[in-house]
Amino acid sequence: MVDVKGDGRAFSAAMARHKVFVGRSWPAMPQHVRVTVGTETEMKRFREAFAKVMA
Repeated sequence: MVDVKGDGRAFSAAMARHKVFVGRSWPAMPQHVRVTVGTETEMKRFREAFAKVMA
């Protein structure tokens, strides 16, 4: 689980615009999203998109 310090749904949508898809957030944890570790290439894409979305 990653605390995105804001609306988890909005974060997921922003990541999807970068073609990176993360798991859902839960009502009890609305600022967290589930992230599954992928291949080295997938994680590189995640880190790049994460930096842009969190900026």
